[in-house]
Amino acid sequence: MAESSSASPVERVLLVDPSDAFRAGLRQAFLAGRARPALAEAGSAAEAAALAARLRPDAAVVEAELPDGSGVALCRALVAAAPGVAVVVLSQADWDVYLAGAWAAGAAGFLLKRVPAAEVVRAVRRAAAGPLFSAEQLGRIRAWRRAVDGRLEALGAREREVLRLVAAGASNREIAQALTLSESTVEKHVGALLRKLAVPSRTGLLAFILRHHLDAWSGLPGGRWDGPGGPRPVAAVDEGSDPGPATERRRKATCRLGGPSRGARRGPVESRLLAG
Repeated sequence: MAESSSASPVERVLLVDPSDAFRAGLRQAFLAGRARPALAEAGSAAEAAALAARLRPDAAVVEAELPDGSGVALCRALVAAAPGVAVVVLSQADWDVYLAGAWAAGAAGFLLKRVPAAEVVRAVRRAAAGPLFSAEQLGRIRAWRRAVDGRLEALGAREREVLRLVAAGASNREIAQALTLSESTVEKHVGALLRKLAVPSRTGLLAFILRHHLDAWSGLPGGRWDGPGGPRPVAAVDEGSDPGPATERRRKATCRLGGPSRGARRGPVESRLLAG
């Protein structure tokens, strides 16, 4: 992947994060230079979708987890509505579930929230010229697809609902009540999950969820991140080809990658296991 320092001007930028203080820091960074884009801010996915319809942004900075849903799902919607928009997804945690989800949803880049605001601004301007995923990130995405994504894609809609509730720490009885099913039907769905995810037991299923941080991500019910016919061909990263459209040039990421953030939240399954 060739390195380039080029950047494209952006005129309209949408900032999406539930923290007023974090958005204020980004706003200050975007307005610090000579090129000052028009900015719009949203604290939720619903608010962002409404603003995007009016603003028609060139670029967006989106938190991976929003109060009313997944920032990855919002990214997918923004890219579907305006294929040229450059979306940079930010995350507290350097987890593959977020990275792979952002890539498949059509994001131009993935950064950790601990990077300086000025670095986010530079990344957004570079993302307008082409995707920012590094070779290291693409390698992690390929590994995720082999270990997790391919298995999740085999799940039906009801099985994904059951998996979401198992990830939330629900018992079979609680799942049955939530989905208006009999406990025997839930047991059948759990059995299908064990078979399709290639785990030996419910304990193994919980370990699979924890190992891949599925309990921490609100985007889990969607199964395949981009859905059928999504913005990126599923074979692209597996074959090592350019993850974006053919006209996009490959770019090196400007982000610093590390281990999981200390501030990353603990999922309900992990909390339940530690408590028990």
